Amino acid sequence: MEDDFFPKDIILKDDVILITGGSGFLGQHIIRVLQERANGIKEIRVVDVVPFVQKLAYAVKFPLKFYSSDITTEDQLDVPYEGATVVIHTAGVIDVGHFKDRERMFRINVTGTKNVVKKCQDWNIRKFIFTSSSEADTESEQFLKNLPKDQEQQPLNEKQFLMGYYAYSKALAEEVVLNASKIPLRNGKTLKTIIIRPTLLYGELDPHFIPRVLTVAKKLSGHFPQPKVRGEHGLQASYAGNVAWTHALAIWRLNEELEEEDAQERGNFGKIEGHAFNIADDSPFMLYEFLEHFLALKGYSIVKTPAPLGLVMTWYKLLGLCIQPCPKSWKKSLDKNPLFPTYQSFKRSHSPLKFSRQKAMDQLHYKPIYDFKKAVELCTNYYRDFPV
Repeated sequence: MEDDFFPKDIILKDDVILITGGSGFLGQHIIRVLQERANGIKEIRVVDVVPFVQKLAYAVKFPLKFYSSDITTEDQLDVPYEGATVVIHTAGVIDVGHFKDRERMFRINVTGTKNVVKKCQDWNIRKFIFTSSSEADTESEQFLKNLPKDQEQQPLNEKQFLMGYYAYSKALAEEVVLNASKIPLRNGKTLKTIIIRPTLLYGELDPHFIPRVLTVAKKLSGHFPQPKVRGEHGLQASYAGNVAWTHALAIWRLNEELEEEDAQERGNFGKIEGHAFNIADDSPFMLYEFLEHFLALKGYSIVKTPAPLGLVMTWYKLLGLCIQPCPKSWKKSLDKNPLFPTYQSFKRSHSPLKFSRQKAMDQLHYKPIYDFKKAVELCTNYYRDFPV
C-alpha cells in the first residue's frame, strides 16, 4: 500500500517540459530523474544562458532541446515557450557571501520570475513549478523568531530573514508566483502553481556547499574545525536527486488535479495548486556528522576545538563588519576565496531549526528515492575529484 502511495516512477500526459536554469546543478538532476523515472514526456526544453551539456549519467529516453535565453530579457523568451505544457522555473542566483550583489539578485530572482510567469500567461501554459528555498518560508520558526514584534504586519524586508537578501528575494518571487494564479491566461483559464522549497542541496555538480567545506579544510592542513556545541545544532541538507524527484511528482499531481477539474470531480486529496512544500530527506542533521563523510573522501577530518559556539559566532560577525569598507578589488577576491564564513551562514549552519516534509509526503506523495548511503555513493567521485 505504501508503494502505491509513494510511487518510484510516474506517467505524465505527453508533456512538453520547459526547465529554466536546466544547465545548472539542480536542473541537470531534474532532467536525469525525468529521463529515468517518467513516461509520457514529449520533449524537454532547457532555457539557460549556459549551453546545456549532459553532465550526469543516464540513458536519454526523451528528446531535449536547448534554447539560449536570458530570463531577465523578456523578448528572448517567446520561442521556447510556444507549445510547452509545464514550466519548471529553477533559474536563479544564490549570493550569501560577504558582499552581496542585491541588484543582480533582484533582477534574476524577482524580475526574471515575473518574466517567466508572463510567458506562461501569454502562451497558455497551465502548470508552473517554482524552485524556491526553505530559507524563504515566512511561516517557519526561523522566520517568526527573527521577526521584530513591530514588523509582524509589515511588508517583507531583508532584515526579517536569517539568510538576508537571498531569502528575501526568493520570498518576493514566491509572492509573484502565488499572485499569478489570480491573473487569467490568454485563453481565459488559470495558471496552476506549486512552490518547492528545498533545504540546502548537495550532490554531483554542487558548486557551492561541500566544495567550500573542502577548500577550508585544505587551507587548514586537512582539518575542518568544529567549535564546542551543546545540543542539536545542524544544517538540514538534501540530496539534489531527491529534490529533483519532487519536481517530477509536482507535474504528475498537477496533471491529476487538472483532470479532476476538467471532469468536475474531486479526488481523495486536497488541492495542491497555490501551495508551498518544504523538501528534505534523511541526510544526517548534525552538521559535522554529515560533513565527515565528504571530508574523508580527500583524507580530511573534523578537529574539535575548545572555542564555544557563541564566541566563534561573535568573532565571525565582527570580522564581517571589519571587511565591509574594503576596496572593490579586495571584495572580489574575498568573495571568490573567502577566508571565513559569513555570520549569517555560520549561524544558520548551527541552528536547531528543522523543516518538515510531511506536507509534501501527504500531498505530493513524496518519499526520498535515494537514501543517504546511496546519495554519498553517487556523488563520491564528484567530490573526491573536485579541485580545491
